[in-house]
Amino acid sequence: MGEVFFEWLGTFFTQFGPYLVGSFEILTSLVLIAPAIYWLLISLSDLSSNQGVRQKFHQYGGLMASAVMTGAVFFHLFTPLGVEVLHEGESDGGSLFYAAVSIVILGIMLFLLNRRITD
Repeated sequence: MGEVFFEWLGTFFTQFGPYLVGSFEILTSLVLIAPAIYWLLISLSDLSSNQGVRQKFHQYGGLMASAVMTGAVFFHLFTPLGVEVLHEGESDGGSLFYAAVSIVILGIMLFLLNRRITD
């Protein structure tokens, strides 16, 4: 990445990128799983359900998932990684790239569908 953009950016991402991206991915996963946990807690207790809470989690989770995968698409397109990832001489056929693109699209759909319902 340092060869494509700035050397300092490549060095920074090499040192801290996995921690930053991984932390955001864990946070995104928790936000996306929160509605299921919320539903379970509501069904096991006498609390009344609040649909708005579930929809907000889905809305923000979709936006966060799209943000994470937009970064993945960016790295596939604008760094030497490429659309087809080669590992030990074997190609993945672009499956990682296509999965990232589909998650970007589905995350945006999740955001928009839940935004429309709550607004």
